[in-house]
Amino acid sequence: MGVRRRPSTCQRNRETGPRPYYWARLVFFAAAILPAGPGIAFACRCTEPEPRQAYRMAESVVYGKVVSAKKEDDGADTSYVFEVAESRKQPVESQITVHTGITCAYEATVGEKYVLFLKRSNQSIYETAMCMGNRPEAKSRGLLKFLRATKPQR
Repeated sequence: MGVRRRPSTCQRNRETGPRPYYWARLVFFAAAILPAGPGIAFACRCTEPEPRQAYRMAESVVYGKVVSAKKEDDGADTSYVFEVAESRKQPVESQITVHTGITCAYEATVGEKYVLFLKRSNQSIYETAMCMGNRPEAKSRGLLKFLRATKPQR
């Protein structure tokens, strides 16, 4: 009488089919790998720059208060009217409009004060975003000290 050997995994699967959890794993991994469909938003990932780096990259740096906010018609862009108390690098008007887009948009609250690092897309349009070094007043003590040590524009 010989020793009865257990069939290999391949032989068992051919005889009995795949194990029950196989389909659950397959569905899970397929869902994780499939590309996202339209309407899915992707988060902006970045590291906020140090004050010196943010200052170097910006065309203008302003400190002031958000007077109003308006979502644009398509809902992808927000415009903030910003009352400027101090500016650095390039002179700006006492009240400016700052745009922030849908990707990496910087969220600001009306009535709050901020330090904003700006780029200019044309003569009258200022833009900002996350990852540019912007900070609310409550978190900008050291940043304001650094900025006030630079040459003011107004």
